Amino acid sequence: MTTGMNTITNRAKYTATFSAVTIAAIQDLFEIIVPAGKVILLHEVGFTTDATATTKQRVRIKRLPVTVTSGSGGSTTSPVAMFSPFDNSSVTTVDINNTTQATTSGTAELIIDEYADLNLGWIYDPIPTRIPVFSAGEAVVVDFPAAPSSLTVSGNIIWEELEAVNYQ
Repeated sequence: MTTGMNTITNRAKYTATFSAVTIAAIQDLFEIIVPAGKVILLHEVGFTTDATATTKQRVRIKRLPVTVTSGSGGSTTSPVAMFSPFDNSSVTTVDINNTTQATTSGTAELIIDEYADLNLGWIYDPIPTRIPVFSAGEAVVVDFPAAPSSLTVSGNIIWEELEAVNYQ
C-alpha cells in the first residue's frame, strides 16, 4: 500500500481567448486561479497585435502562490473544451484584460520574463518536459508589466486541467 501519493485523473484541455482588445495600460492579459482539487499544466500562451513597426513589449508568465487576490477592470471568459465532446466542462474561471493586476501574499515566481516583438506576435509553447504546473490555490498570470503604446491585441491560452486525488 502506498500512502500520501497523489494520482492525477480526468485530464482535459481547454482554451480561452480575447479578440481585438485595445491595450494602453499595464495589464493582466490572462489570470487563472486554480480551483480546489485541481492541477493545471500550462501548454501555450500567445498573442498578436496590430503593431506595424518593430516595437518590443515585456511579457511575463507568473505563478502567484499562497493567498491570491484576483485583479479587476477586465472581464471573464468561458473556457472552451478543445476535444469536445470528450472533455468535461471546466470549473476554472479565466479573467482577461484586468487593468488592476492580481496580487499574492507570497512571492510571485516568474516562469517567463522576456521581450516580444509586437510586430511578429508572441507565443509560449514549452516542450513537454518544461510545461509549468500550477497547484490548487495558485494563479497563472500572463501580463504586460509596463504600459504599451495603444495596441489592438488578440490572445489565447491553452491549459490542461487535472483532478488531483490524494490517497492516504
